[in-house]
Amino acid sequence: MKRNIIKAAFISLFMFASNAMAQINPFDAMFFGNGYIANPAMAGFSEGARLNVGYRNQWSNVPGSPRMQHIMYDVQSNRIGFGARVYNNREGDINQTRVSGAMAFHLPISDYGRQIHFGLNVGAQAGSYDMQGLVGNVNDPSVIAFNDRGTQFDGDFGMAYTSERLSMEFAVYNVLDQISKDDDNFADFNTFYSAVGYKFPMENWKLNTKIAYRGVRNYTNIVDMGMEFKTNNDKLGFTGIYHTNKSATFGLSYLHQEKWEITGFYNTTANPISNAANGVFEVALQIHLSKARLKL
Repeated sequence: MKRNIIKAAFISLFMFASNAMAQINPFDAMFFGNGYIANPAMAGFSEGARLNVGYRNQWSNVPGSPRMQHIMYDVQSNRIGFGARVYNNREGDINQTRVSGAMAFHLPISDYGRQIHFGLNVGAQAGSYDMQGLVGNVNDPSVIAFNDRGTQFDGDFGMAYTSERLSMEFAVYNVLDQISKDDDNFADFNTFYSAVGYKFPMENWKLNTKIAYRGVRNYTNIVDMGMEFKTNNDKLGFTGIYHTNKSATFGLSYLHQEKWEITGFYNTTANPISNAANGVFEVALQIHLSKARLKL
């Protein structure tokens, strides 16, 4: 019994930190590999179709540590992009699943590859607490109320400007909740995303840079500063990102015959829990379902 109480307290401590950080640090593939994760305006950014799969394991040496996974598909036809995504996040005995669909418009504004993009994402989310793993009173009103919330609907809006070298993005999440302020007591998700990226020409390598600024509900906003080096044929890539929550991300990617690309990330654990937990491991797989290449 004493062991169960200690275990429950340990899980609760890290679940509190998880609620404040799991969604604060979403999939790192969103910065360079798959812009649709962060911005619905990037759904179908390039001609052709792509299938993306991601898995993220945070603090694997901690009981009940967060595990996130998603599968998403996007395609462009006649400058209209369509996307679909299934996302699952499990933290301890709490399980959340969201299904969403996006539609984006990609409008050229010059003959030099300059475009503006607008996108809307609509989703339905459901969450539950596994009562079998509960150490405590199964009649706790707060737990019962959480399981009785049912399906929640919401949407995200995004826009972007892209050219051959420069990109600028802005997206706002959970629009209805932010208007109604239903989630003022939570600190577990990003409220908006903005970013500026620039591609520097090099002789044998490609250098992509990006600075992002993310708003976080009831938490300090975060700045992400990153760069990605890739060979001219995109076969091999290296990524480094510094986050102002005192963590850093390192990534390595490999493109096989222009058909599929796999990327592995490691994100160092932010203080003050770095002495008690290891970092975050992430794997992203992108499959090109047509001859079109992803240009983001």
